[in-house]
Amino acid sequence: MIDKKVQSSVVTYNSLIGFFGRKGELEKASGLFEDTRQEGKYPNAVTYALLMEGLCLVGQHDEAKKMMFDMEYRGCKPRLVNYGVLMTDLGKRGKIEEAKSFLQEMKKRRFKPNVVIYNILINFLCKEGRATEAYKVLG
Repeated sequence: MIDKKVQSSVVTYNSLIGFFGRKGELEKASGLFEDTRQEGKYPNAVTYALLMEGLCLVGQHDEAKKMMFDMEYRGCKPRLVNYGVLMTDLGKRGKIEEAKSFLQEMKKRRFKPNVVIYNILINFLCKEGRATEAYKVLG
């Protein structure tokens, strides 16, 4: 891209951040995140979600959670995708009650959970044999 003088975009950076994050190469992903900002591009909710996902993958759960506050501080409103990343991580670690608390926080912040958010909770509740409770999530 540089050789052909093609301007990078946030989407370009998101692709690379996601790639490195999924490989567990957080230094590279974080470096690209900083490069995005230095180039005058503004990371969006997906950018943050990809970095959060990478952090969760390598066990830096608290750092991923802090990114929710960081993104707001930097002027990027959290979206459902950001909550979904954290809820999925919590579910994988068996912390379903914490994941459910995010659902309440979302509602408090006037986010309308979508089918993906509900599916995350329902999936993990069912995996733990809590089907009755999973059914109540919809109500």
